[in-house]
Amino acid sequence: MSRYIDEMSREDLVEEVKDLIVRGVFQHHEVGDPTILGRDALRERVKRMRLRVLREGRTAS
Repeated sequence: MSRYIDEMSREDLVEEVKDLIVRGVFQHHEVGDPTILGRDALRERVKRMRLRVLREGRTAS
């Protein structure tokens, strides 16, 4: 998982965050606006979001 995230472009990372919001896994207020973050911050956010999905068993609503 980490290796793949580290190889993603900034645009791919933004799309990953948006996709998790659109699918209902996260609410917009939980993650904020991904378009204003730099690549490193986005990378860390996506890693945290994916870990949270695994830990909490989050699924699309």
